[in-house]
Amino acid sequence: MAGSLLESLEDAPDDPAAVEAAWNQEIARRINDLDSGKVQPVSLEEFRRKLSSAAE
Repeated sequence: MAGSLLESLEDAPDDPAAVEAAWNQEIARRINDLDSGKVQPVSLEEFRRKLSSAAE
């Protein structure tokens, strides 16, 4: 897993404007997913429960 993460960083843009543009696209995508009902938000408590269960 760590190797995959490191490999993904090799293709990351160094240009701050490109990084900001990519984040803006990701934010817009996530907002659209929420607005369309494609994904449902979860509470922090539920997230922690799921994370704890997945780690076991």
